[in-house]
Amino acid sequence: MGVQNVSTGPGTSTAAMFFGKYLSPRLYISYGVGLLQPLNTVRIRYTLSTRWMLEAESGSFANGADLIYTIER
Repeated sequence: MGVQNVSTGPGTSTAAMFFGKYLSPRLYISYGVGLLQPLNTVRIRYTLSTRWMLEAESGSFANGADLIYTIER
């Protein structure tokens, strides 16, 4: 498991470091830790097909899920 990225959370200016790993070719799980403020986030991404992806996040400030459709040109 390595450092995935360092980013800010949506809607906030809190910096976080994410660690993640593919558990299977379609399932990716990551854990985020706040760098400046207490923040813990678990994010799961599951690829349904080449165009559809399901992403769910649970954390200190918010919980949610998204169904993502990708269009490539």
